[in-house]
Amino acid sequence: MPEATFRLNDATAGRWVSSETVKPQSVEPVGDLLDAIISSGVELRIMPVVVYLWKRVIESTLEFSGTRLRNARRWEETFGDR
Repeated sequence: MPEATFRLNDATAGRWVSSETVKPQSVEPVGDLLDAIISSGVELRIMPVVVYLWKRVIESTLEFSGTRLRNARRWEETFGDR
């Protein structure tokens, strides 16, 4: 993406936004996503209910961002409407 119109929106989450429509400078295929994750050395966890882990994160001293976690299974029974 062209950098000119982007601004840092959330440093913790590493989220950058643009108020203008942008077009990608190029598009490159990623290939097999699971292979890409494995080869990058990232730990991948399959969790049927992520809110239990999330509760531990927000009670910790870690900086965090939880965009869209309110859509997660069992959010309301764990956190209510917050």
